[in-house]
Amino acid sequence: MARKELIWKRNTKEDSSIVQSTLSRLSSSSNDKQNISLDLINTVEPTVQDTVESTAESIVQTTVLNTVELSTQKSVDTASLQATQEPLEALVGTEHKDNLPTIPISNHQDKLSNSIPSPLVVDSEKEQEHLSILSKLDQSILTELANTHKETEHHIYLVMYCESRKHNSKDRYFSGIEIARLIGLKHRRNIMDVLQRLEMKKCISVITSKPGEVLGKEYRVYEPEEILERRKKSKMRIHPQTKKIV
Repeated sequence: MARKELIWKRNTKEDSSIVQSTLSRLSSSSNDKQNISLDLINTVEPTVQDTVESTAESIVQTTVLNTVELSTQKSVDTASLQATQEPLEALVGTEHKDNLPTIPISNHQDKLSNSIPSPLVVDSEKEQEHLSILSKLDQSILTELANTHKETEHHIYLVMYCESRKHNSKDRYFSGIEIARLIGLKHRRNIMDVLQRLEMKKCISVITSKPGEVLGKEYRVYEPEEILERRKKSKMRIHPQTKKIV
């Protein structure tokens, strides 16, 4: 009996030691886990902070670069526009009183009245030649005459006047096809109607008319002063609005 009690006490003591050892080991493991967690937190926090700071710095740099590029692009566009405008300004002629640039139409335009259509003829060389002839006329009388004509009538009269005066003559053959080609009209019939009206208004007269004549009819083209005088003698009156004989 005494031996059994001795054995039981020894076993109880060993069990108690085992329990205490186990509890001590568990306590130590818990402390180690806490230390590991603290170490991990201390390690992760600086890493996250560095990542956030690096990302923010990258965003700021990108924004600044985009702003600088946009500003540079605007400067380049402005410089290009100014460089394009300078050659254009060098091409224009004189300026209006409101500083708007213009290109002069011809060397004789400043001597001519507003009653002369532009262009007068399709051919640019003939245009300059015709304007030179018309610049020698009294512009006030030419304007007075234009006020009694429809636009097409006055246009065709001026072309016939210049074409005949080129050869220092009042008389010249004209066909409807030739006049249409000179002023750029397509329909010959319209030209023939206008020629009849000019003849009625004492601007021209038919001198020679032969059927089948390739050159057309021979016309006498009168000076503007002569036209006004001929109308005055015949007591002709032309309505200022309709431009018709009344």
